[in-house]
Amino acid sequence: MNKAVTIIIAFFCVIAAHGETPLINQAILNGGFETGFATPWGDITVVGDSDFAQSGDYYGVTEGLRSDVFQFFPVSNANGFFYILSFWARVPEVDGFTSLTVRWSDHDFSQSAELQILSEPELSSTKWSYFSYALRAASSWDDSGNCKISLKFGRLSGSTPTGRAFLDNISLIQYDIPSVSTGIELSTLGGMALS
Repeated sequence: MNKAVTIIIAFFCVIAAHGETPLINQAILNGGFETGFATPWGDITVVGDSDFAQSGDYYGVTEGLRSDVFQFFPVSNANGFFYILSFWARVPEVDGFTSLTVRWSDHDFSQSAELQILSEPELSSTKWSYFSYALRAASSWDDSGNCKISLKFGRLSGSTPTGRAFLDNISLIQYDIPSVSTGIELSTLGGMALS
């Protein structure tokens, strides 16, 4: 077993040994759209089609010149500063969005982080693809109210003006671990840090 695989396994073993708080998933805040409605998500429409959905009976579709699929959710830093965001995404071959940015803000937007995580060719796909990112909040951020997470789709320059994208099974989990045994900060495993 190579060193990278060993580090990743050790990372998830440490996570499993500590507390976790689901913030968004199938059962909490409609992460899989299985209610049949978009609420509490903004800028997305829910479609029922079990043959097309990544799993279950429903998926979300967003389209336009650009799109900001977002949700406000309660969070407490008493549960830790480390998060794993994951989701399934798919775009059509024609008129699909070509870029995706994740933006995460505290309740009054005094602190936020933005990271373009996907662009062509990673986002362009005719099948569902799974994406997962480790996020770390600064210890100074204000979490006394609802926070906001956004999946912002857009078109790269030179592309046709409108686009579409599909989302399913969005998950955000908060962990109370301060570090992993390898000494690698969670944010270095593929995410962003609020500063």
